[in-house]
Amino acid sequence: MRERGGRTIAMPIANTDKETIQGAIIQNVAAGSMLNTDEALAYSDIAKKSFKHEAVSHSAGEFVRDDVTTNGIESVFAVMKRGLIGIYHHAARNILVATLTNLPSGSMKAMSKTIR
Repeated sequence: MRERGGRTIAMPIANTDKETIQGAIIQNVAAGSMLNTDEALAYSDIAKKSFKHEAVSHSAGEFVRDDVTTNGIESVFAVMKRGLIGIYHHAARNILVATLTNLPSGSMKAMSKTIR
């Protein structure tokens, strides 16, 4: 999760189902916040849970619409993947958490959390 112009919260997620993804959002994002996502079904109905929500349709070739974009979080993933490729071909959970913790600072400050 990436706050526009602010913090990044990165953590391992056990599943990519709607309940797990939305649970992580609810635990880490302030109610009333604007969420910019892609069209993944895991985000459907998130607006009913005290969030504003806009989605871009990557499958239709849409990556930016006005202020709606996922480019910020996509760049976080790119930095993480570049950090793993060349050193590891597979990352165990503890390595992934360490990688997330040590992402470059500057405009993005990464925090890692473990799944309870």
